Amino acid sequence: MTKRAVLYARVSNDDTKQEGRNLEHQLTLGQEFSDKRGYLVVAKLKEDDKGASGAEINLPKLNEIRDMARNKQFDVLIVREIDRLSRSLAERLIIEEELKRQGIEIEYVLGEYPDTPEGNFMRHIRATVAEYEREKISERAVRGRYNKVKSGSVFVGKNAPYGYKVIEHDGRYELEIYEPEAAIDRQIFELYVSGLS
Repeated sequence: MTKRAVLYARVSNDDTKQEGRNLEHQLTLGQEFSDKRGYLVVAKLKEDDKGASGAEINLPKLNEIRDMARNKQFDVLIVREIDRLSRSLAERLIIEEELKRQGIEIEYVLGEYPDTPEGNFMRHIRATVAEYEREKISERAVRGRYNKVKSGSVFVGKNAPYGYKVIEHDGRYELEIYEPEAAIDRQIFELYVSGLS
């Protein structure tokens, strides 16, 4: 009997532009993998292409996969590699156990992990490395914001708060009062202080 496969793709904010890590490439690899094994692909599910955190278990397409598993709509989940399913070891184990209880196999295009003590050990090692990578990415982002502020950029976000605009001055980004919005801010504060809100 031909196995029914679901392909799953997810990108993080840090890898949406990297070659081979984008959603379409992941689905292409999954399709090729499924074709070689003779699987019938019944769904190709991809999270938002703006990036979805690998530390999050409550993602729309992942939830759809879990629903499909409960309804016995497929037999095998194809994911490019472990960190695309989850970068959290604990959450990946929860997902894997839930799917296993439903009789669903998980196969990774870029790694074989047989259901043996050795295979499980290697899968857990790879998942631990993925979790470490996620934490290092977060650490680098915080350090980058800190260094921007330390170098004199007082603004490190994408959008200026209401009442301000972002200006660039000698390679640094600063906030400058934007009078049309600032006047409204002042009026709101005056109403609040006078008790007329």
